[in-house]
Amino acid sequence: MKIEEIFTTYWSQVTLLIIGIGYFIKRIFDQKSKKLEINHSLFQQNRINAVSKFLSTYAKTELMWREVAIYKILSKELKADQIDNIIWPPLREMKMSVLELKIYFEGDTHNGFEKLLEGFLSINSKLIDLYSEKNEDLLLIQKSNEFHSFKDKTLIKNEELLTNLCKEIRKIYKS
Repeated sequence: MKIEEIFTTYWSQVTLLIIGIGYFIKRIFDQKSKKLEINHSLFQQNRINAVSKFLSTYAKTELMWREVAIYKILSKELKADQIDNIIWPPLREMKMSVLELKIYFEGDTHNGFEKLLEGFLSINSKLIDLYSEKNEDLLLIQKSNEFHSFKDKTLIKNEELLTNLCKEIRKIYKS
């Protein structure tokens, strides 16, 4: 029997066989496509959650720097471990959040998150420098003013960085 005879004699069975094979191929592709869609959706959801967590820790850290009792710290009314208990928990939380964001963002976008963290860490460094300052000529009020000036400049810079970062993230989610 030739192929032509098979097709002419058994055309309905061959058609059903081709339809069956096509159906199973379509099901396989649909299943793979659905898995990819679910994975992508889950990734996007986790990415949004990580950004939300970062923004929350950013707000906590900024609030901590705005409300910390600088005068008590610089006048050494508080011990070093008390200061660490005030300052380091929000900074640690923010550092962990930035590390988590490394999974979801790369390049300039992730560098933006790191720069925000670096800004807060630079405020901490300035406080440490002023706290351990041995220069007796520098009055407590001068140290306090110097810290507040540095902190305010850094927070303004961080606010600009955060605004640009939010614009960048919106662009990612619009496309």
